[in-house]
Amino acid sequence: MASSTSSFPSSAPSSSASSSPSASSPPGTAGAPHGSVSVGEDLLSPGTGQGPSRHEAGDRGERQGPEALERWVERLHAGIDRLAEVAAPRLQRLQDGVSATCGTLRRQAHLVREDGEEWAESLRCTVREHPVTAVALAAAFGMLLGRLNR
Repeated sequence: MASSTSSFPSSAPSSSASSSPSASSPPGTAGAPHGSVSVGEDLLSPGTGQGPSRHEAGDRGERQGPEALERWVERLHAGIDRLAEVAAPRLQRLQDGVSATCGTLRRQAHLVREDGEEWAESLRCTVREHPVTAVALAAAFGMLLGRLNR
C-alpha cells in the first residue's frame, strides 16, 4: 500500500536535517535567541523537528498512522505556542502605545474645543461692543474674498 503523505498539509517541502547550519537547531534558527521566530522558519511543516521528515519516511515506505499525526499536531501546537510567546509582548506594547496616543488625542481635542469656544465668545463680545465696526469689517472681508475668487 502507498504511503499516505498527501494527508498532511504542508506550506513548503521540508529538507533533510543534514542541510541545516546546525544539526541541533531547527532550520532558520541558527544563532537566534531562544523563543524567537526567524523569518524563513516554517512552523507549520511537519518535517521540522526531530526524526525523519514525512517525505523521507514516505520514501522509505514507512507507514504513517495516528502516531505520526499526533507528533505533527504536537509540533504545530509548539509552533503556535512559540508564536504566541513572541507576539504577546509586542501586542501589549502596541496596545499600550495606542492607548497613550488615544489619551493624548482626547486631551488635545478638549483643548482645541476650549480654545474655539473662547475665541467664539470673544468675537461675540467684540461684535456686541462695536456693532458698526463689526459690520464694516465683515463687508470689507466679503469684498476682498469676492475679488480674490474672480
